[in-house]
Order: sequence, then structure tokens, then C-alpha cells
Amino acid sequence: MLVDNLHNMARLNHRLGGVRAVLGPLARLIRLTRPRLPIQALDLGAGAADIPRAGYVVTDSRRSRLGCAAQWAVTRLMTSNPLTRAEAPAAVLHGFTPRELRALAEGAGLRNFRVRRMPWFHLALYGVK
Repeated sequence: MLVDNLHNMARLNHRLGGVRAVLGPLARLIRLTRPRLPIQALDLGAGAADIPRAGYVVTDSRRSRLGCAAQWAVTRLMTSNPLTRAEAPAAVLHGFTPRELRALAEGAGLRNFRVRRMPWFHLALYGVK
């Protein structure tokens, strides 16, 4: 069931723009950084605790009732896996609002950043150090 859930989540992210939520802000970040400055990819969710040197892109679900309802409906249409059906709407409910993400960034001492709403209830926070 878990393998099926991971496969379903990858398929949902592909179809609903999970990758685009990262690529758009990443392209903007590259334009904001100095030429030839190395771009470093960090996986904070894995507990690596790496610190970005030049810039950063953070994406997460954008919390909203409409997003939760949309995820609920999409998972009913695309899969019968009960884990996927429960996890997708829960991910939206555990996401952030733009205001909350902005406050977290400011609380972390970030100054030169932007928060953007992305398609399919994603948020992106990106900036340069």
C-alpha cells in the first residue's frame, strides 16, 4: 500500500504541477543571483540541515478549504488507494498561508525574499542571501 501511495503522489505531483512550483521560482532565483554562482539543492525535509550559500527556494502546500476540497475530489478520480486519498487533502490542511510563510521567513531573519502563489494550491518562497 505504501509503494502504491508513493507512486500515486508522484503521479499527482506531476499532473498537478508540483514540479512547476519549484521550477518557476528557481528560474527567478537564478536570474537574481550573480552569474556563475553555484546553485545548491538542499532537501530540508530529509533533515540534512544544510545552509544555502547564495539563494533558496522553499515550496509547500497553500492551506485553503478550496484546495482541500480540490485535492479530495482529484484523489477520488485518480486513485482508489486509501492512503493517498487521506494524505493529499491532509497535506493541504497542513500547509501554510502566504502570510504565515512570510512571517516564518522574517522570523528566520530572511530579508530579500518573495512569496508567490503557485498553481494547484502551492506556495513558493524564494530569495537571495
